[in-house]
Amino acid sequence: MGNITDVPYKITASICFAVILGLVVSKRLYRNADTCLITAFLSFSYISTIINMGVSFSFFTSRFFCAYMIFLGLYYVMQTESDSDRLLRWAVRVSFLGLGIMCLYVLAHASKFLLAEDPWLDLGKGCFVGGRLCGLSNANNMGIACACLIVFSVAGYLGADKWRRWMYIPGIILGWFCMGLTGFRTGMIGTSFSAGLMVWMVMIRALGRNKHVVQVGDDDLNKYDDLNIDDDLKKDNSYEMDADHKREAAQVRKTGYIKFIIATLMGMLAFVIVIRSFPLPVYIYKKSMMIISGILGCEWSKERIAGIMIRHITDDNGTMSDRTLIWAASIRQCTRTLRRFLIGISPLGRDGIIGVYDGRHDIRIVHAHNIYLEILRRTGFLGFIPLMSLVICWSINMVRTFLTQKERMYVKWLYVSVFGILIIGMAEPVAFMHSEWCYSGILVFMISGYLTGRRRSL
Repeated sequence: MGNITDVPYKITASICFAVILGLVVSKRLYRNADTCLITAFLSFSYISTIINMGVSFSFFTSRFFCAYMIFLGLYYVMQTESDSDRLLRWAVRVSFLGLGIMCLYVLAHASKFLLAEDPWLDLGKGCFVGGRLCGLSNANNMGIACACLIVFSVAGYLGADKWRRWMYIPGIILGWFCMGLTGFRTGMIGTSFSAGLMVWMVMIRALGRNKHVVQVGDDDLNKYDDLNIDDDLKKDNSYEMDADHKREAAQVRKTGYIKFIIATLMGMLAFVIVIRSFPLPVYIYKKSMMIISGILGCEWSKERIAGIMIRHITDDNGTMSDRTLIWAASIRQCTRTLRRFLIGISPLGRDGIIGVYDGRHDIRIVHAHNIYLEILRRTGFLGFIPLMSLVICWSINMVRTFLTQKERMYVKWLYVSVFGILIIGMAEPVAFMHSEWCYSGILVFMISGYLTGRRRSL
């Protein structure tokens, strides 16, 4: 939880545990597959802890367990609450406000640090280190918070009344601005992917509003809806179409393909525009701070301001190659013995990843820089399978929902944002780890719980 002490952390988790237990029993959620998968994951996590470290009741007060209680508390409340849509709106507002204040404070504190004659480093409150805006202990943690601020701000904008929408625009700008200063490229990719996927979905919907009707047989009608590409391709073999009908059906299919290609190109264009916009905040900020330092006479700050780094997504500075080396070392450690592969090192294990670089075995990497490999490393294959099965089920349901069902645009945006967070997890330990739980984990479990409840009520 960042700098928050463990006391409120454990109190919140205890309350959530009581809520989970009550909901599971009273709502009979134990009959559902997702509850079984979650229980299996947590059970194997504890089994891993027992085998590796002995019977440890500290597991139930650890940040890992407390984080998952908070995750699951929100997950079950969102799927059982009768007015979950209103609850979702309030969650968006509160998250937007909290993350917005936090990002604004970090940016202000870091700017003060730049102009100070005797600068100091405060990774928690905000500063520039290595040319990147850091907060919440490092630049990547700050970038994750910025990504979630963008998500909640856009959701608030899409879901608010017209006269209230202006309130969320500063949040979108602030999240985008701070993301650019952090240089968190994985977050840029995830956010841009969500934007591109949203544009693709909107274009599919917009281009498919017109319906074509093809007569089949005598009085039967076969309607081809361009909104769903699969419907355009359906063939009813129980009828024999005449030549005109076949030509019209072929034209409908051709039109559907063209619209699909147009929507895909627009989505790709949106992705490129968003991802290439992130270096812009660095140009704006450096120019503004140079002007301010000149007005205030802070000549000593100009060198530090000039050192703020612009990280283009195409720059090759070794980050990707380092990641691949870390991933390879993580896989080697996971498969070193059958025991490690099946049960992992336990969520409480502190073993680092060693032997990452040839000839430099003194370097120990804290985590795998990949949430999926990290879950496998800590909980083993027996814990990895139920959690990943749950994620796959969520993903399939999200795709079906935003493609085939009528849903509010802000909810669909939250759905596609979950995919963005999962992409960020390919290079950073987000979504299912306790270190950044309050920014990405809450988003994933809250939206997934809302989706689960919605589909069960249909």
